[in-house]
Amino acid sequence: MVVMDLPLAVTLCVLFGAQLSLGNNSSYENINRLMHDLVLNGGVYNMRMRPVNNQSSVHTIYTSASLMALAKVNDIEQSITFHATFTFTWIDQRLVWDSDQFGQMDSLIFDSNNIWIPQFLVHISKKQRAFGSFESEINVYNDGAVIYNPSGDFTTFCQVNMEKFPFDSQICRFTLCPMCYTNASMVIQVVNRDFKSPETIDNEEWEILEAEITSYDYPQEYKSYTSCALTTLKLKRRPTFMLVNIVLPVVLLSFINILSFIIPVDSGEKISLAITLLLSMTVYMSQGGGMVPRSSKNVPALTIYLFILLVNSLLTVLVTVNIVQMHHCREKAHPEASDNNTRRKENNDLKKNITVFPNNKIHHFDSMISASIFTPADDMKTPYEDEGDLTKHDFGIDSERRVIGSIFLEFLADNINTVAFILFSALWTCSTIWYFSFVLS
Repeated sequence: MVVMDLPLAVTLCVLFGAQLSLGNNSSYENINRLMHDLVLNGGVYNMRMRPVNNQSSVHTIYTSASLMALAKVNDIEQSITFHATFTFTWIDQRLVWDSDQFGQMDSLIFDSNNIWIPQFLVHISKKQRAFGSFESEINVYNDGAVIYNPSGDFTTFCQVNMEKFPFDSQICRFTLCPMCYTNASMVIQVVNRDFKSPETIDNEEWEILEAEITSYDYPQEYKSYTSCALTTLKLKRRPTFMLVNIVLPVVLLSFINILSFIIPVDSGEKISLAITLLLSMTVYMSQGGGMVPRSSKNVPALTIYLFILLVNSLLTVLVTVNIVQMHHCREKAHPEASDNNTRRKENNDLKKNITVFPNNKIHHFDSMISASIFTPADDMKTPYEDEGDLTKHDFGIDSERRVIGSIFLEFLADNINTVAFILFSALWTCSTIWYFSFVLS
């Protein structure tokens, strides 16, 4: 075991600490001297000039992007909001140094306000059009490579086609072009076309089908072009919310409204049911009206379909009121028919209450009841019987046609509920098949 004297150990520790101190001072001095030589050397570095020695050459900006979250797609305002991070890489020929002369320093971190960075313009942006002025740190390497990673929230206009709402798919484009530079001086080259990353946060209303970024030449005046980065988002709406809360309730209510034709008129609930269901449909449609964009260019098929159902329910109420009115008018015109029906009902109830009778008396009582029910009295004859015989003998074929027409109207009046149910059910079925076949195609 080697034993070292205490004065010698203290001396070695002091020398080692001094060496570390000199090394740290040397690193700080190297960074300070390097940044002064590169950027702060008497104003030689001009932030307004492209970072190339030959200003007539084409400068290439390598671009990639990552979609972090899709915030909102506003159907009413026709806009889309998302959060994304862009990566821009280029060579700054004025920021090149020999790392051996600066203590093996091969990278520096600059502020975006100290060196040249490309200024981009967001086309059809709703809020901030200039992009590239964010205060963020920039990594610069000794070979002149510069890496710039700005991020932010972007809100741009997106023309939303709502014809197949809520089963619609949308395509939104976002164009990023350098300001004041054409493709003769600056070119945007995309290194990774995939815009969607594994870290992308899913949206509850929209599903991101595809997201990519590509190079795009935007036409300018005098037959020149600007090299841009074009971002394309393909989205598909999740229709569950609208189906459960608006579409299916209105469809079911409209179908139940048609069932009011099956309810007997004497129940007294025929008109009240139709009006109640019509008011319920109106409430649901008023709620769904605020979710559909107010546009007359691309009218959603859902709006047309709900309007057809509303008209169908309105006509159902009107026809139901007419049926009830016809029923009461017939009772007033032929009160004997109503009395006959009442007498039949009373006799049937009386037959049910008979418990003990001899066999011959039962037959006798049954024949009495049957005669009272099924044998019409002289004053119970319909007006078509005598009138029909009279017109056939006295007035000829024209009167016979009138009788046939009257019989047809009488038949229609007796079966108007069935006819109305069939017609309105056919209208409901055809409109429903048309809507779902259109939106799901």
